Parts: sequence; C-alpha cells; structure tokens
Amino acid sequence: MDLNYQTYRDKVLGCYVGKSVGGTFGAPYEGMKQRLDVPFDKSVVDGMLVNDDLDLQLLFFSAVKRYGEYVSPDILARYFCEKYDFSAGEYAYFKKNYERGIMPPYSGVFNNYFYSEGMGAVIRGELWGCLFPCDPERAMEYACRDGILDHSQESVVSIMFLSALVSIAFEGVPIEAAVSKAAERLPAGKFRAMAEETISYCRSELGEEDIYNRVISRYGHPDCTNVFQNVAFVIIGVMRKFGDFAEMCRMVNGFGYDTDCTVGICGALYGIYNGGETLLKTLGRGDVPLVTMAKCYDYGGSIKAFSYDIARYGAYFSEKHGNAMEGAEKFDFTPEKVPYFRPVVYSPALAPGESQTVEFLARDLPPFSEKEVEIIPPKGYNCIIKEIKTVGKDTLISLVCSMEQSPFVNDVSEFSVRIGKEKFSFGFATPVTYRVSRPFLTLPYNIDVKKYSRYYDFFDGAEGNKDENIRKYHLSFVADYNTRFIDVNKFESVGSKNLFTDVFRMSDFTDCLCPCVVYVKRKIFSREERKLRIMVGCDDGMEIYLNGELIVKNDEVGMYYPEKRFAEITLEKGSNEFVYRLTRTTSQDATYSVIFTERGKLLDFPKFALGLKNE
Repeated sequence: MDLNYQTYRDKVLGCYVGKSVGGTFGAPYEGMKQRLDVPFDKSVVDGMLVNDDLDLQLLFFSAVKRYGEYVSPDILARYFCEKYDFSAGEYAYFKKNYERGIMPPYSGVFNNYFYSEGMGAVIRGELWGCLFPCDPERAMEYACRDGILDHSQESVVSIMFLSALVSIAFEGVPIEAAVSKAAERLPAGKFRAMAEETISYCRSELGEEDIYNRVISRYGHPDCTNVFQNVAFVIIGVMRKFGDFAEMCRMVNGFGYDTDCTVGICGALYGIYNGGETLLKTLGRGDVPLVTMAKCYDYGGSIKAFSYDIARYGAYFSEKHGNAMEGAEKFDFTPEKVPYFRPVVYSPALAPGESQTVEFLARDLPPFSEKEVEIIPPKGYNCIIKEIKTVGKDTLISLVCSMEQSPFVNDVSEFSVRIGKEKFSFGFATPVTYRVSRPFLTLPYNIDVKKYSRYYDFFDGAEGNKDENIRKYHLSFVADYNTRFIDVNKFESVGSKNLFTDVFRMSDFTDCLCPCVVYVKRKIFSREERKLRIMVGCDDGMEIYLNGELIVKNDEVGMYYPEKRFAEITLEKGSNEFVYRLTRTTSQDATYSVIFTERGKLLDFPKFALGLKNE
C-alpha cells in the first residue's frame, strides 16, 4: 500500500465532510418519490442536521475504539440498542428482536418482512472502508458484521459494496474502476446484478432520464428507503457527475427517494478523491459542525476531530495487518478482547412444550471446563448442555432449550450463559395463539328460491348481461365489509393457530380460497395498565376490536405496508381481548400486521413495546 498518513487523513476528512454536507443537503427532500431540481447551496453548512447515517458510524466507531478488531455483531447490537433511541423502519424490528434475545444475523431478518432491504445498512459502510483503506476484503468482513444486525442478505451485500468501494477509493484508481472493482467482489445475487446493470447504463450513451427509468422499471420499490433503487442512484451520480460536487449533489438529489443517504454517500466518495481540505475550501469553511443524537463522545461538534480520530485507528489497523503508513501517529491502544459467539444452529422461535438444539461457535474464548458453564434460563424454560468441543480454533457449545406449558407466555425469553468470566445471551420469539372462526362467504346475488322456481329467471330482472351475471354467480364470491356475521364478544372458534411474527395472512387461518371474512381472537396479559399505540398494516379490509370496542377500521384495498393505520390504546391491568375482523376481497392472499409501540410523535418513531404476555 503506497498511502502516506497525511494523505490518508485528509481523505478520511473529505469522506466525512462530504457525507455530512451531502446528507444535510438531501435531508429536506428525503422520501419525495418524484423528480426534483434543486441547486446545491453551500450555505447548508450553516444548518447541519442530525442524521442517522452519520450517528451510527459515530456510535459504532466508539465500539471500535474499545474493542478494536474484536468488535462483533453482538457488541454493535448492544451499542445500537443501549445508546441510540431512533427506531425507524428496520431499526425498530432489529431492536425488538435483539431485546428478545434474538442474535445476529437472525435479528436482521426474523419478523422484518418489509424493511429488511432498506438503506439503513449501506449508509454505515464508509466507516469500515475508512478503517481498512486499500484492504477491501477486511472492510467487507467488518461491514458484514455490521449489516447483519438489522438487514437481510441483499442489504448486507450493499454495505459490503460501499465499504469495498471506499476502501478501494484510497488506492487512487479512477472512480469508475473503483465502482467496478467493488461490484466484482460481491456474491452473485440481485444487488450485484443491479450494480452491474447500472454501471453498464452509465457507460452507454443513455441519458440521465433513460437510466433513471430503467432503474425504476427493474428495481423500483414503493419504500423510499429501499436499497436497490437508491444505490443505483449513487452509482449514476459518481459515474456521471463526479467532477463537480455541486452538480453531482443536484443530480442525485433530483432522483428523489432516500436523498439524504444517496447524496451523502456520493459526497463521501467525492471527499475521499478530492481531499478534505480542498472540499472545505470549496465550501468556504475550515471545518463542518458535527451534530448527533447518539449517546457517545461528540468530538466537541467537529467533523475534523472525528475524522482525524478515525484516521488514527485506521493507521493502527493498517500497521497491524502489515501495511504501515509513513508518518502515522503512534498511540497506545490495547483493545478489549472479548469472545465472539456466533450462532450456527438456531431457530429464533420456540413454543410451549417444544425443545430445540442451539449451537454456537465461540472465538477467542479462554480455556474452561464444563463445570465453569452456568446457564440461567428465564422462568418457564429449561436448558441443558448437550456438548462442548473444540472445532479448529473455535469452541462449539451445543445446548438443548425447552419451554414449559403455560396459559400465557412472555414476549421476552432471554437465556444467560456464563463461561468462567465470560457471558453471552440469546433468546426466542414466543408464539401468539389466535382463536379462529370459520370463513364467512357472500355470493354476488342472493336468490329467493321461493320466488324463483327456476333460479335463472332471477337474472332476467338484474342489471347487465344475463349470461355474464349467471357466470359471475357460478364462479365467484364477493367480500362483505358491512355484515356483522358474529358478535365479537361471543363468537366461538373452530380452531386455533400459533404464529410467531407480527405479519400474518388469511391463509394462516383458513384453507378457503374464496373472498371471505374471518374473525380471529387473541389475548394479551398486562401486569399494569399501559398506554400504547398499535401500528396496523394491511392490504385489504380489517377491523380491530379491543375488549369489544372498535379501535381500527380499514376498508382500503391496496398495497400492504406496515404503517397504514394507527390507534392509541389503553391496555387494562390483567387480560385484554383483541378481535380482528379480516376481509379478503380478491383471490390473492391478504396480508396484515399488528405491532404495539410506545406512544409519541409518529415521525419520532417510538420503540416497539415489549413486556407483555400472550395467550
């Protein structure tokens, strides 16, 4: 590696100046899924905005400063939950999983139906690329440790892509070559295909509008934060407008969607290539304010101080891996060495009366005897050691966990394992039992057979084509949004179903393929009166009753998303009964979800609520 420390430090400064300024420029337009044309104005530096894109890098870097190369997904997850309150999108699902003891990588995918391919991972990628300059493989390794906290595979690939791209950028190769080299390192899949296609579009004679339309046609997603369309916009920006910071910001912001993220990433890459001092001079500043809501050291509000600290540790890692930088600062750093417990056999769901084998590989675990292993299961659970053995340099710990029968089960079930002075924890999602009614079907016509001895005669008086109406009667049912088929306080179920996720579908409750109405009932036990909010997702008709009172009603048939309806509720101390009236209008399977959150301003994204017991 031919990179001296002063040049490297200036490039890291450029990364975070560009990230901060680009992110603030794009922030007011975040979520606008339309074409925009807003000129870049360098006065945005005077009003820097808090941004999770930077907050989480600041937070995770504070973990690196303590644990160095031993920083693990579990450590990053703990910092995320304990020191960062923002709970939007995939962050909220991750936190709910992790606080129930569900470990990475399952914390990013379990129950994360809608947001698992969001931009929340890739926006953290610059940190690992800056800490491992000219070392893309190692940057990708640590980026993966980060991304699996709260995202699924393709979004994890996206943070690996950006970390590799940033690491390669320090080599000084042209940006087009760096983008291609980063894409070539990715596993085959949808994200790599998107990156390679977008690169080919940018190298062609296609205009900006044509490329945009092709990206949306191939990879468009209704969520403004979805990773595919947004990273495509980043690639377009750096391959088409990289010579002009202001014009690049204008164009990428003009694509809309997750603009603070896309413009921020482009700004970071521009800053690496052009250097921090040059970019600051362009902006007419000596520094850029660092604003954060992360609970960690804030560097006195200075981006320069933050970026210089990253450079110190990046030089440390480079020297550690045989690539010492000329002129690098020397400082004493002894990382806190902690074992890395990685689940290799694990299903994050467990029901009463069931048992499950769980296996972990422990790295950097000091020698111990089986007598030093202490397992503390939560109340109502059991856990025994099945096997402990050495596998290469790692230790395999195999446990058998079981859950006792109980009328109500806690939504948090965390097991604590102590091995000498070390400890780790894990847990399971617990089921919700739904009592289910029979499906209620409604015909498009109700024929009085006493009045019409030959039912075909009924259609003589009906509006429209007689033959078409008869075939409609023969071949279809219709959904009925209005009829109260049963009393929600009294209905008797014909069966029950245990489900582990917040998302459920009509097919979970009935095999009937017709448009129909089904009622389902669940009970929640609260130790005290609690004021909460419910967040309801659905793509078809739905009503929700709490203790007999209607609290949510949706008659809209449209795309599913998890934040369609909201209601503030009060759970009584003791047992609370919810009844969901589910309507399926078409022959397609209808999707619904109900999530309990704390109260608060919606766009402040209160945390998901835990501490309840389900029947």
